[in-house]
Amino acid sequence: MYGILLDTNIYGELADLGESGVKIIDNIYEGILRQEICVHNFRVIRNELREGIQSIQLLKLYDAITASTIHDINPEIEKIAEEYYDSYKKFGGGQGKTENFMKDLRIVAFSSLKRVTLIYSNDKRTMFSDPAIRAYKEVNFDKNLPEPTFHTFDDLIRKFG
Repeated sequence: MYGILLDTNIYGELADLGESGVKIIDNIYEGILRQEICVHNFRVIRNELREGIQSIQLLKLYDAITASTIHDINPEIEKIAEEYYDSYKKFGGGQGKTENFMKDLRIVAFSSLKRVTLIYSNDKRTMFSDPAIRAYKEVNFDKNLPEPTFHTFDDLIRKFG
């Protein structure tokens, strides 16, 4: 079984697809039932969905496919996210230390600590930027943590569509 994490923006994309999105969710759910995958439940993502415009629909979608145990931010996740940010700046990253960017770094820190294999996101500008990827590699290497593999929404469609 391998773990996946769907970034907040992926749930909105799935909802926007209508019936095609339902098919993808059904295929993900079948993988869960076969115990091939686990979609991790992380408070940062759930809170972002709850704050969104389509919150009820997206929360139902989220709750339908994520694991029953919800993981909160802890001091270790926060520390690694801070280290990612410091390394990101060292590698020339231009994003300021905004709450949204720190949420992205917490998502990657959580994924690394929980050994989540795949992160699906469309956040290429910050989460998938070259300085961010280099920062994850550096910090995770120093801490002997695995790096999650990053994929886009289009990859999710190809995998589960």
